[in-house]
Amino acid sequence: MRSIFSPEGAVALRRTVETQALLVFDFDGTLAPIVDDPADAFTPTATAGLLLHLLGHFKIAVVSGRSTQDLAPRLGFSPTFVVGNHGAEGLGDAPSAGHLEAAAWLMARLAAHQPELDAAGVTLEDKRQSWTLHYRQAADHSRARQAIQRAIEPLDERLHAFGGKCCVNLVLASASTKGDAVEALVAQAGASGVLFMGDDVTDESVYRMSRPSWLTIHVGRTEHVTGASFYVDTQRDVASVLRRLVDLTHTLGH
Repeated sequence: MRSIFSPEGAVALRRTVETQALLVFDFDGTLAPIVDDPADAFTPTATAGLLLHLLGHFKIAVVSGRSTQDLAPRLGFSPTFVVGNHGAEGLGDAPSAGHLEAAAWLMARLAAHQPELDAAGVTLEDKRQSWTLHYRQAADHSRARQAIQRAIEPLDERLHAFGGKCCVNLVLASASTKGDAVEALVAQAGASGVLFMGDDVTDESVYRMSRPSWLTIHVGRTEHVTGASFYVDTQRDVASVLRRLVDLTHTLGH
């Protein structure tokens, strides 16, 4: 993985502008800094301003683990596409009977373990089409993870669980991934290329599906194996990438 601020990265960004690629961003940890309380997350004003400028030149999508209803007022601009629940919401899919049954199973399990989860500092974010158990503010993260494990295992076969940054996410095993969502958005937009920026485990599904015309940028230099082509060191560098895109639109007359 190479820095997007390398010479190779400069070529890739120029190609993104020349082809008027679809610009796709994760939200938490990408457009918005990670914060202790998820309710406090918003796109910084300067970043939102850059995205609003780019919206005059590109189609822009935000693909997030949040619900679309929760996400929209946090963006600071109105993108072309908004997809929530890790790719499961916003592409026309309605909850199925299996989804409702799986949700009922999960709620019953969590209710049965509520005292232990509360004592461990675990909070539930119910997004209707997916669920997140947060423990960022827990005093003992190991205890919190163990409490979550006892609450959800053995996991119903209709559900899939995966980790995140101080959280455990649960989705339908059959639900669309972020990678599926980006593919669908490319088709909807009629785009020949994609720029995707993300920072979390769920974004690997996009990297795995990447085509030669896709530019994938991981937010944060990481020791674990990632399929992204490039990286930026921190979330603060996302705004620098957006500024380079703005500058290139002026230089290339797009």
